[in-house]
Formats: sequence, C-alpha cells, structure tokens
Amino acid sequence: MRAHDEGDQRLRVARVTLNAAVTLDGGLLGYVVGHADMRWTIAKAAGLRPGATLTMRCESDHGDLRATAPVALAGEGWRLS
Repeated sequence: MRAHDEGDQRLRVARVTLNAAVTLDGGLLGYVVGHADMRWTIAKAAGLRPGATLTMRCESDHGDLRATAPVALAGEGWRLS
C-alpha cells in the first residue's frame, strides 16, 4: 500500500481496513512524512486479486480517510497504488 502526504506535517496511519474485511495490525501502522511517500506490503489475503478495486479506510491525525485503488501483485504481497 502506498500513501503520499502532500502536506507539511507527518500523517499518522492507524486502524487500516481493506474492503471492510481485512484489518492491518488493528492499531498504528506507521507515519507518512510531509511531501513524501510511504509503502507497506500487504500479505496475500483471500479475495484480493490483481486488477480488483480495493477500498481502504483508516484513522489519521486529520480524521478518517477513505481511498480506492487497484490491486497488483508485488513479490510476496499485494501492491495498492
């Protein structure tokens, strides 16, 4: 999963869910530094296939965020861009 922070401050990413079915680590996933990208590898999970559209929801220090992205195979996990 790739996140980009266009702001000047870091962005906290926590309580990430994918398609309301897969929860990533239930708590803090990490931070995205201002004007930078951060990437996380998502382990292969049932129901995720290359080309599928995935909905991601998470909590941040700027409120709840929601995004959709296509799924692609990346090594041992999935890549969302």
